[in-house]
Amino acid sequence: MMKQLAKLRRKKHLSRPVLAEKLGITVKELSEWESGATIPESQLSPLADALDAAPETLASALQAQADRKLAGHGRFFSKKRTAVVSGCLAVLFLAGVVLAVALIQNQTVAVSGSDGGSANLLPKSIMREFSAPQETQPLPEAPSSESASFGEEGEAAFSQSEQQPEQQISPQSGTQPQSQADSPSQPQGCSHTFIAETVRPSCTEQGYTVHTCSKCGYHYTDAYTAPRHDYGKYLCDYCGHPDPSQPYYSLSAWVVTQIPPDDIHGYQMLKHNNQDGLYYIWCWEDMRDITFRYEGAQAEEYLSVTFGNDGMCQLAYTNRYATGVAEVKKSAVSSSMQLELDSFSLRSGNGSNGSKEDFVEEMLGKIDGFMNTIQDKLLLPNVGFGLKQLGFTAYS
Repeated sequence: MMKQLAKLRRKKHLSRPVLAEKLGITVKELSEWESGATIPESQLSPLADALDAAPETLASALQAQADRKLAGHGRFFSKKRTAVVSGCLAVLFLAGVVLAVALIQNQTVAVSGSDGGSANLLPKSIMREFSAPQETQPLPEAPSSESASFGEEGEAAFSQSEQQPEQQISPQSGTQPQSQADSPSQPQGCSHTFIAETVRPSCTEQGYTVHTCSKCGYHYTDAYTAPRHDYGKYLCDYCGHPDPSQPYYSLSAWVVTQIPPDDIHGYQMLKHNNQDGLYYIWCWEDMRDITFRYEGAQAEEYLSVTFGNDGMCQLAYTNRYATGVAEVKKSAVSSSMQLELDSFSLRSGNGSNGSKEDFVEEMLGKIDGFMNTIQDKLLLPNVGFGLKQLGFTAYS
């Protein structure tokens, strides 16, 4: 659903801010939808209308999204049940060990050689053999010195083996004491084991990598990267900024998606109005060409540059008495160029108040001021690149 929604939006040349405004939601909510968040059913119909997509297509994608999320929950609960069962088995095993040790300790009795004498700890099974009736037992032969020595050593070894668990088991907790190597590591002298987490840069925030020790929590940050845009087709997928590597198409896409259509002309225009007149850029949705245009505030005067993505452009100028048009290279456009008009005509009803040479001179005198205003007031503040990137290399 995330890829389909983003693909449909880009296909319609819609930035996130524009689509969010049409749906009456925030850009953050739209970004979460494209990142996999659930789309409310109430938004399916408006979203389908905005993207020219069938509501059934969006609904089926939403159902697939819900199925994937449900499957994810199932895996989560399966892992949780496995962890709970493993924990219970571990607790039962530990309880069995503690119970067995306690039973061994309770089955030992004191055997005294004489009243008030010292006692040895022996199991009850051995004690029953000593306490059996003497008349039923054959008299044993006198032990040799070797067997007596073995008996003393065996008794000492047996006593040591019976006492050994008491030395290893903590009487307070019933668990074995931790060794120094098993104790938790401290920040001082920790042999760090770092886990790296990389944060990608956004349109306005720099990226970086955080290294965190899995033992003591110590961390540090490095590998800073400058903020950058994530460009899709001509525009940034997150903020709608034009891609400077494709200036012609990204300018067209930005104007078409960010500027509402003009009520009079029917196409999108990026405008700047000052005391001299109106300056504007207009673009077509099919990106056929781009036009820079100036309309004088007082006299009936027009100057325009129309161009495509190739190296040519059309200059057109109209003043109070004539109109002239010339096809020239974009790289040649400036007030100092050698201009040859392809067409020149006097305007009817205005009289002939000037020659063709005067007209060309007046036209050339307007070009630099016109182009610099387009760049400084419209291009640079809005899209971040200028005339040079669009092929008009005389301007920097």
